[in-house]
Amino acid sequence: MAVVRQKNNPRDFILVREGQNWLLRRIDSIYTSGVVEPKMEVFSPDSRQINNFLVNYLKSCVKKAFSAGQSVQIEELKRIFSNMNENVIRRHLKDIGARAESDNRTFRSSEDRQMNFDVTPE
Repeated sequence: MAVVRQKNNPRDFILVREGQNWLLRRIDSIYTSGVVEPKMEVFSPDSRQINNFLVNYLKSCVKKAFSAGQSVQIEELKRIFSNMNENVIRRHLKDIGARAESDNRTFRSSEDRQMNFDVTPE
């Protein structure tokens, strides 16, 4: 919980009751407390938004590996994206134009095809 000191007006006062008497007291400082709004969106588990985010993250990880001239192992992607099954990962790799090696477990950038990367930086 955040606590913040506020500027107070010298004309501000507080009305206090002590028994049957009412007193006016000067306020030296004012502090407010409350919940701070999150600075980034937090997705609900298994929502469409988190699935879209994970697909875009998968595409950006693959793009980074391909830009560096590296290949991508399907086991490594399954370990990173544990909530996606292998068929979903393969479908998204096919969507971006990756081609499978002879072992069908390793993917490389397809030189003959333009890579389809439509991931926005968010």
